[in-house]
Amino acid sequence: GGSEHTCLERWAALSMAPGEQLGVRCLAQGHLSLLLWSLTVFYIYQLQRQILMVLYQEWFRVSSQKESQADTVTLYLREVGNQTPTLLRYIVNLADGNGNMALHYSVSHSNFPVVKLLLDTGLCEVDHQNKAGYTAIMLAALTAAEGPEDMEVAQQLLSLGNINARAGQSGQTALMLAASHGRTAMVQVLLECKADVNIQDNDGSTALMCACEHGHSEIAKLLLDTPECDTSLKDKVNALEVYSPQIFLHKFIKLWFFLFSPQILPSVQKRPLPCL
Repeated sequence: GGSEHTCLERWAALSMAPGEQLGVRCLAQGHLSLLLWSLTVFYIYQLQRQILMVLYQEWFRVSSQKESQADTVTLYLREVGNQTPTLLRYIVNLADGNGNMALHYSVSHSNFPVVKLLLDTGLCEVDHQNKAGYTAIMLAALTAAEGPEDMEVAQQLLSLGNINARAGQSGQTALMLAASHGRTAMVQVLLECKADVNIQDNDGSTALMCACEHGHSEIAKLLLDTPECDTSLKDKVNALEVYSPQIFLHKFIKLWFFLFSPQILPSVQKRPLPCL
């Protein structure tokens, strides 16, 4: 009777998935046609999940490894585009558990042929940030592009996104990252693409401060030679005027670096000394 139906439904609620629960309720209430419909929907849903999982795993295997081949990625993109065009945008912008898309991985591996294939689809969400807060452009700033073809792809990437976007955790831009890691060629490309040299990160540092702190004199010269470069900006340490012995030593080394570096000296003579 009614009590048996209630017990059956309670058991279903405790031990079964939502789709199965619906089926048990239908059976308890004698709705066979609804039961069949719910089972069909449930198994179609399960099948779709399995198909998407296979696509997910296969896509990252094909596109996101250091050894990924452009020809294989081309074939994959062509087949998906021909069979299910609406699925192509979903595939290209798939993100893994760390928020990385194939674009993030191919850029990180300096696999620029694959990067170009992804960009040429016209579907890439170039400004997508992973869970660490980095876009593909920020990761490109850390790579060592080799040869003119790689640099052309890097420029294509920079032209399609926000080159002044700030990383989620530190607030650094692609230019700051390139300056900190000594990527002279990438700094040059970023400046050619009109990257803002005066943006300050969460600590108040600019790209110029980053280059100085890490001893990259050639990059510091490139930045100083940019007419928009503002050497009067202060970081938060300067703004707070905290003068511990360690900070005083840091400032002294920084001043010495600027005054006596043979690469910096000509640029320093053209403009006022950086604010310490």
